[in-house]
Order: sequence, then C-alpha cells, then structure tokens
Amino acid sequence: MLRMVGFNRFIRLEWLDKAVEIYSVERDESKSRQELKEYLRGELKSEKHANNVLKVLMRTWVNVPDDCVELRDRALSLYKSAGGNERIMLHWCMLMLAYPIFVDIIKVVGRLLNLQDSFTLKMVKNRIYEIWGERSTVKYAVGKILGSMAQWGVLERQNKPGLYKRTASIKIEDTHFKHFFLECYLKAHNRPYVNYYEVNRLYEAFPFDIEFGICDFHKSDVLKLNRMGNELVILL
Repeated sequence: MLRMVGFNRFIRLEWLDKAVEIYSVERDESKSRQELKEYLRGELKSEKHANNVLKVLMRTWVNVPDDCVELRDRALSLYKSAGGNERIMLHWCMLMLAYPIFVDIIKVVGRLLNLQDSFTLKMVKNRIYEIWGERSTVKYAVGKILGSMAQWGVLERQNKPGLYKRTASIKIEDTHFKHFFLECYLKAHNRPYVNYYEVNRLYEAFPFDIEFGICDFHKSDVLKLNRMGNELVILL
C-alpha cells in the first residue's frame, strides 16, 4: 500500500509562525482553520493553492495525531519563549512528527551534507524514490520541501537550478529545546531509545548545532540515561 505524501506544497516560514499564533489564541480546530484560511487568502491568489497549504499547516500544528498532542502542546509552550532560531527548530520538530516523507528527506540531505557542502535536487529525488517509489506526488514533494527549507534559511539555493548548499548552523543551547528535539526524533522514528554516541551525529539535525553532553540528561524528566550491555543509551 502506497504511503500518503501529504507535504507537497511550498511552505513559507511566516505561514508556519501564523499557524502557531492563531492556534495558541483559539485552541479550537474549527476556528483556527477558518482564521488561517482567511489569512492565506490574502497571501495566495489561488484558493485551491491556499487550501492545499492550509492542509499542511493544520496537520503540522493543529489537527496533529492523537499520540502527538502532548508534544504539540509542549511545543506551543516552548514557542512563547523561543527566539527566531528556536522557532525554526520547533517547526522542524512538528513537521517530523506530521510527515514521514519530511523525515526521510532531511535524513537524506543530512547524510549528503555530511559528505560534501552541496547537493542536487536529483540526488535527493533518487534516494527518496528508493524509499517511496518513483511517482509524481513524491517527485513534486521533494522539490517543494527543499524549496521550503531554502526559504527558512536552512539551505541556500545556488545559481545553477536544482543545486543547494549548506548554510551556517543554527546554534541551539537551551536544554529544554535540545531535549524536545530528541524526543521528537525518537517519536518520529518510533524508537524507544538512541545510543549516546549517535545523538551528536543525527542527520535529521543537519541545520542545527546541538551539542549533547551526559549532564544534559540529568536535567530531563523524560529522557533517561541507561546502560544496555556495554552501550550507553538514552531512553524515552
């Protein structure tokens, strides 16, 4: 059975911010949908396009899966004290929870940028086709998601069409935000734990400079350090 792509529209950072702003006040799915719809009508000429963008924003921040509601509510709380860079990370986390294709794309991009400073759209498409199949919705989604990332400032478009390069890493220092990212990573991958040696090498965190030390986990009520045989792991 083919998996639903879902995230197949170019999404501007300010639209994600607006979704949070509206839902934080309304705390009601119907009212938030209507207010966000009105906002997007002023941003986009095509009503069909606006409705498709609305679906992505609603899935990301409003009508989230039941098992992600608690994480979404904590993200809303963190958002109140977040700076611009931390807000990008919160959107990143919520998109990981909402869209498996987003998770796969950022992992592919992170792996490519671990090897080189730039990559092409074709490289990412070819790797995503191996996971999702070569279909038009997937092809369209990859381009739109990479284009969105460039607008958010976590990738940079080059003069040559389809060529992207890394940008300066976004430093995340607040322990609450670092813990939240790792929780969302584990949830998005349906993993109960991660090896400690992995946490500072996660491809999915490629735009961010997140340094985890052992002492960071002594401050968490959710993430716990434990030993499994000879391995030190972080458990949910």
